[in-house]
Amino acid sequence: MNAARQTDADLEAVIEHAMSGKPLDPEVARRVRERSERATQETFEKHGFLNVAVDLIREIRDEE
Repeated sequence: MNAARQTDADLEAVIEHAMSGKPLDPEVARRVRERSERATQETFEKHGFLNVAVDLIREIRDEE
């Protein structure tokens, strides 16, 4: 199965799990976790660490 089809199938399994409470296949969970970790790492490498919470809190305080 190609990567896009596998991702779509995993997405459907996760949605089914969320909607019905049906157990998620451990292999699906592993693939989803690996893709998530890769995406997080790629984002970090591209943009660096973003600590936006402090800026958002300061912005909210300034508006009041």
